[in-house]
Amino acid sequence: MRGKDKKVFKIAMTGLLAALSYVSFTFLQIKVMLPGGDATSFHLGNTICVLGALIAGTVCGSLGGAIGMTI
Repeated sequence: MRGKDKKVFKIAMTGLLAALSYVSFTFLQIKVMLPGGDATSFHLGNTICVLGALIAGTVCGSLGGAIGMTI
């Protein structure tokens, strides 16, 4: 790939990871009720963040995960 193609690929990968992180954080979660009326949840958003950092590189993957979890 040329230089400009690499930049476009990294931007697209960051956006894709942000979208996957958001969807898995929002919709793929298991709610757990705690004593006292509180609730917590297990979600797969953190898994997407880690996999993104391993697959796409540290900057691109972590930025995509951070944007997805922030939204």
